[in-house]
This record gives sequence, structure tokens and C-alpha cells, in this order.
Amino acid sequence: MVACTNDTNSVDLEFNGSGELEADVRLRTIADGSLTTTVDGVGLAVASDGGVIPSASGAKLKVAQGLHVGAEGLMKVNGYAVTTSPGSSPNINLSRGVNAQFGNTLQLNGSLASNEVASYVMAHARWRGYWVTNLTAFGGQLQDRVDAYLQLNADSSGWGTYDQASLTRANCGGTFVLDVWFPFAMANATAHTLQARLLVGGGTVTGSAVQGVLESEYGGTLEWVY
Repeated sequence: MVACTNDTNSVDLEFNGSGELEADVRLRTIADGSLTTTVDGVGLAVASDGGVIPSASGAKLKVAQGLHVGAEGLMKVNGYAVTTSPGSSPNINLSRGVNAQFGNTLQLNGSLASNEVASYVMAHARWRGYWVTNLTAFGGQLQDRVDAYLQLNADSSGWGTYDQASLTRANCGGTFVLDVWFPFAMANATAHTLQARLLVGGGTVTGSAVQGVLESEYGGTLEWVY
């Protein structure tokens, strides 16, 4: 090939064997920040102090620039855990103004690795059951009521109600479903505990001492992904 006299600092111009003009990018060895030559062709010279940085397996993004790349890739799931309650059929009277726990107290324990960038994990809690208000034939009144509460306790900070269902008036029945998605703060390299439980009881409105019956609780689920 015959070199063209109009080469530039970044482009090589040459005629091929057929007399056609060809252009190639002119690469030079540089320290940081642009294209460079490698033994396999075109490479990227990257800065070591921020942005795109070199690694043993290629280029990666530096954490300090706001985007973290974990060992498994750009989006990293550290773990998933779930615990469940098997459910039961207590068929128990629910007294006015008295809440009782049914099923197990569900609990998950875990921690983030010390080098992971995360503020929250997403937890999901769910509980279902079947209940009726007191039958009129057994002393039920129009103002009978039963209540169910799904409660969570994060790192032993105390139980709080995050979903609630109520059934009001005598001779009513049906199912309840309690469900909540819960953003749970989890600091790096520290142990954390999240608990869930079901409370069911008779309402505090005027009525007979027995407000209703919990026939079944279908069991609960507590899970988190982080």
C-alpha cells in the first residue's frame, strides 16, 4: 500500500491493492481515559481513581461514583429467606376487647456483607383466616365485631400493626387476608431480626361478651429479599 500524504494525527489513510482509499483509526499508547492498543486489538485505557476502573476480569464501575457492581454483576441479590406458620383450626370464641395471638411468631434473621451498599431490604408478611361474628341464637347482637391484626417487630423495637381487618354485625362470616410489604432498614455487617404475628379478638363495641368465633387461621408467611 502507498501511504496518503493527507494523514492526520488520528487517522491513517492508505490505498489498498485495488487502488481504493482506506481509513484506519490511529491508536497510540496512553495512560488513562481513551482508546488504546492491546495485543488483541482496540482496548480502553481506564482511570484508576474513579468512574470506570480496571479489574482482574475487565473494566468495572467504582463504588464512589454512585453505582456499585457486586460479585455477580450490576444488580446483586444478596439473599432470600422465608418462614411460614402451618395454620390451624382453633374454633375459639373471641371475647369483647380481648386480643389473642394465633399461629406461630415468625422470625427472620440476617445481615448484609460489610462491603455491600444497601439501606433497606424488602420484607413481605401475609396471614389469612376464616371467622364469624356471634350467632344471634347464642346471644349475638347487631353490634358484634371481630378484629384481626398483622403485626411486625423490627430489631426488637416493639410490635406495630401494619394491616387490619374487621367484621361487624351479628351473623356475619367470611375470610380475611392481611398483607403488607415492609421496607426494613438493615445496616451493613450487623445482625438484624424481623418478626411477624397474627392477633385476633373481639371488638370493643357494645355487644355480648363473646363477639365472634375464629374458625381457622390458614397460616402466615414472612419473607425478605436483599
